[in-house]
Amino acid sequence: MAIAWIMQCLLTVTPPTLRGPVSVARWSAEWLELVRSGTISSTATLRDGRETRVGRRGRYLVVLRANRALRPPAAPKLGWLPPHDEATCSFCSGPLRLELRPMVAQALLPETGRCWDVHFNISPMEPNGHYLLVPEIALHANRRQQRLTTDDCIDLVLIGRACAGELCVNFNAPRAGASQNHLHAHAWAIPEAYPIATAPVLSRVEQRIDVPEELPPDLCFVDGREVEACVLDWPASCVRLAGGTAEAVALALDRICIECPCHNVVLLGDQTFVFVRSPEGEVSPAVPDLKIGSIQLLGAMVVDTAEQFEAAMRDGSAIERALRDTRYDVNETLGQLLARVAASLAPRA
Repeated sequence: MAIAWIMQCLLTVTPPTLRGPVSVARWSAEWLELVRSGTISSTATLRDGRETRVGRRGRYLVVLRANRALRPPAAPKLGWLPPHDEATCSFCSGPLRLELRPMVAQALLPETGRCWDVHFNISPMEPNGHYLLVPEIALHANRRQQRLTTDDCIDLVLIGRACAGELCVNFNAPRAGASQNHLHAHAWAIPEAYPIATAPVLSRVEQRIDVPEELPPDLCFVDGREVEACVLDWPASCVRLAGGTAEAVALALDRICIECPCHNVVLLGDQTFVFVRSPEGEVSPAVPDLKIGSIQLLGAMVVDTAEQFEAAMRDGSAIERALRDTRYDVNETLGQLLARVAASLAPRA
């Protein structure tokens, strides 16, 4: 009993050498070491007859990854997640709890003083590196539900900018691809530019926005600091934020997420993509039983089964339909929502 207690203490103490500023080079080196040691190699084990398959359908990429073989089959529809409960949360308790997993690093953010634990993902989305980002779990206040606070938004913007050009940092809300109701985000290696990078911007006429003269159509003012905000011409409902300080972007991001609790957030360097969604669009009959999360919304249709791969490749409109099925569906356009959010954040005279 005493030996078990000592081992548990050793497992839960973070080596001080792991804590430091965001360093993709350091994380990648640790990832490669975990692969070399065999810690991650089991996730690349092929099922019988399964292999990595890559295809293109128009502007979209379709990928079936053999290295996601250990991923449990997705439920057709997860629905709203139950409240966070440490006793049942697999991150906090049980044989798969994070305290028992090797940690890649602890990302210390000097701008905020906060720290995020960086773990390897047991089922990598990208074989060159896929990390699980969790607010320092040793702090009890961080054991909470999968919902972003303003501070979380600031931290993720900072992490995304620190990983520019190397990692895609992203967050899935409940009914938008999240599988755990414990606050976490993902970061994975960027193999190539995502299709959304070339998506044009919708004009304010197309979005039926009546923008006041004091509020330029493509700018959101937050405490006097300019944040570019625009709606993309994309099958899924997407707002792109860019420029400004991390705090300014986070305020706009936080307000959009409050207005639209079903969402995905993707941070690619200086650009933040916010996908606002219908809670009924987590899966689409166009690509059966595939839960649509951040990577699919970017235009990279990573699938779980050969049947899904064939469905996405066989029908030229299947991917477009799957993305459109996620769309935010209310009486106002996304641009009108954005203008309203921007106006609410504009400094008062």
